Amino acid sequence: MGHFNWPLTTGKQSIHVAPASRTFRGNLFVLTSELTASAAEIFVLSLLQHPRLTLIGEPTHGILSDTLERHLPNGWHLTLSNEIYRAYDGELYEDVGIPPHIRLYYLGRKGREEGKDPMLERVLKLAGA
Repeated sequence: MGHFNWPLTTGKQSIHVAPASRTFRGNLFVLTSELTASAAEIFVLSLLQHPRLTLIGEPTHGILSDTLERHLPNGWHLTLSNEIYRAYDGELYEDVGIPPHIRLYYLGRKGREEGKDPMLERVLKLAGA
């Protein structure tokens, strides 16, 4: 039987992002659903401090962490969620997802086939289009 000598933690690693000299000054609307996962959730997480952000739709999927993959000696393949992403205020959204400011049901393909998209219609209304 193999012995795995994995570190338990690498400690907290803060990431600081500074805005560019020229930035968008308008309102920012982001549509989310349970299909918003992984890198898309990290993107939404990074926007949470934006002063003019409005999230519209459903909570994101809640799978922010990358995975650590290992092949075990018995032939099994192990995938382990091995990161903890925290929002700027320390909040955790793993497993629960990032909640929207305005909750609307995502119709997906069925809605598109029927020519309906209440999330996009709400954005257009909020943007005054």
